[in-house]
Amino acid sequence: MTNQRDLDEWRAVDKGGTPTWRTIIGTTEAPWLTPKGRKLVARITADLQRIVGDEWVGRAFERRETGVFALLARMSPALNPRGPATGMVDLAVFWLDITSTSDFPGHADVIKTIKSDLRPEAFGHGLTQFRIATLAHAAGYEPVALEQTLSRDPVDLVLNAVDKPVALEVYTPSLDEQTKLYEQVNRKNVEHLHLLAHRHGIHWTGDVPATSDDQLTKAWKARTERVAQKSAKNGVAVHITEPDGSTLTAAPGTAPIGTELNGPVLKVEVGHRLRNLVRKKTFQTTKSGANMLWIDDHGATGLLFEYEALPPEEKLNALVELFEPVLDDAPNIDALVFRRELHDIGFRTRDSVRVARDGSSFTVSQPYPGTLLQTAVLSSEGTMSKTIAERITADEPNLWRQALATATGLTDWSLMNAI
Repeated sequence: MTNQRDLDEWRAVDKGGTPTWRTIIGTTEAPWLTPKGRKLVARITADLQRIVGDEWVGRAFERRETGVFALLARMSPALNPRGPATGMVDLAVFWLDITSTSDFPGHADVIKTIKSDLRPEAFGHGLTQFRIATLAHAAGYEPVALEQTLSRDPVDLVLNAVDKPVALEVYTPSLDEQTKLYEQVNRKNVEHLHLLAHRHGIHWTGDVPATSDDQLTKAWKARTERVAQKSAKNGVAVHITEPDGSTLTAAPGTAPIGTELNGPVLKVEVGHRLRNLVRKKTFQTTKSGANMLWIDDHGATGLLFEYEALPPEEKLNALVELFEPVLDDAPNIDALVFRRELHDIGFRTRDSVRVARDGSSFTVSQPYPGTLLQTAVLSSEGTMSKTIAERITADEPNLWRQALATATGLTDWSLMNAI
């Protein structure tokens, strides 16, 4: 169910207007909000306007080819492709990350970096700093600073531990140029579909092509416009079938839970490249004095198809094999965290799966239906960094569930077609 005022705002954006946080989050007049929800949505909007600012949202939209606006869309009840309930939960997590760390030293510096650097890597890097600080604080490790210089180079986070401060370096590996082109084209096509969906009150499911040919893309966009109009006018599902057999479907109403848009497969082996990138990063940590390297994957390793098919035990073995030579060459790093957040509607179990080997561990958990966390902690036994890494990563599902509880307290989930 979509609020008419929100639809009007997005139609204004479609005609050249500039979105704000209220456009992203939605108005307090949305029919699925409870009285409590209206107050909280107003508070979230006001907090993000104060801390990050509306002007940044406008710049992110104007430069949406960078990919940051696509990350914002995931936090939008109006734009999240998996429905408003999921968008509301992602928004609550984002809001908790930013506001719960606002009193920590260095918070303003991280916000300043996010606002000045519109690359997805910078956005993801800052959010990861906030997330680790939030988790560490909840686990009893008080963040000393979100950015601090211990020696010649700054580190991303310093935590108070039992014996001495533990310094963390955050790394959000970027995509190679071939993959960036693929992601950029696919992202623009998906954004086009989202705008059509909100303009005509329909939703999409099926396959999204990724072609860099301007004429082919222009023709495809014209077909989708006609199909969206036809679906909205006649109240029926309408299909577009491509020569390769892929099908894209427009259907009236809000997307039901389980609806997915699939991009084309691009097979690129990134394991060797990723190891070399991490090796360069660990070399840099020898100057900063970091004890822990936290790698947060925001898409760079999503093309490791053979890895994706492995069970948890073999995933851990693969990561140990990939990164162990790097850690052997970086004696200052006591622990390496490799974290991935996946959005997979098909994963339904709430049970966590944890496997361990020689001091290292790999955990799969589902903080709420449709989202999967994969977290590996690679380390030798007995180090303080390993203890801290295990504790703060174990608490992350609870943070997500807190966000879910927040969302369910402010919405009528039956109207939102929630899980």
